[in-house]
Parts: sequence; structure tokens; C-alpha cells
Amino acid sequence: MIGSVAVGEVPREAPAPPATPAVSEGAKTLGVATFVALLSTLGLAYFFLRFGGDYEQ
Repeated sequence: MIGSVAVGEVPREAPAPPATPAVSEGAKTLGVATFVALLSTLGLAYFFLRFGGDYEQ
């Protein structure tokens, strides 16, 4: 085994800032479109359960 010891000042780099996850525009658009589709489905389901289903005169 070979070892060595260095005595002196070691230059230090500044710590890198934490990386924030980047979300692309396509992913944002897909998320918003999915949210709108789910809300409209829930709204239509509520409407048909509340007001629909009895078409007898």
C-alpha cells in the first residue's frame, strides 16, 4: 500500500445550488387538459345523476 499526506490549503469550490426539476410546456399542457377532462366528466356525471334518467311523459 502507498499513502501520502498533503499539508496546505486546499481550494474549495462553492457548493452548487440545488437543482429544481424542470417541467416542460408539453407536460404542463397535458396536466391541465387532463384536469379539465376529469372535472368535466364529474360535472356531467353530477348533471345526469341529478336531472337525467327519467324521460317518461
